[in-house]
Amino acid sequence: MVVVAALALVAACGGPAGDRGDAAFPSGPIRLLVPFVAGGPTDLTSRAYGQFLEHELGQPVLVENKPGASGALATRELISAKPDGHTLALVTAGPWC
Repeated sequence: MVVVAALALVAACGGPAGDRGDAAFPSGPIRLLVPFVAGGPTDLTSRAYGQFLEHELGQPVLVENKPGASGALATRELISAKPDGHTLALVTAGPWC
């Protein structure tokens, strides 16, 4: 599911930054919020996606671990971020899916 979301982001952006006529996005580093502790499987996966996005978008991707409150801390930070598309969150589907 996360792979699909990352690939959809890259497809929407049109490929590497040098290939697009629109150099406005992304105009700076991308933040990838992870609602789990560092060193776990979700953290390792998010860092691999971060490297992929760095390569495709031509901007650094900063992985930030925000564990706690069953993901609510990372979600709150995502919601309060500037809505410019430079802050993303890696989320997982719960057992209800």
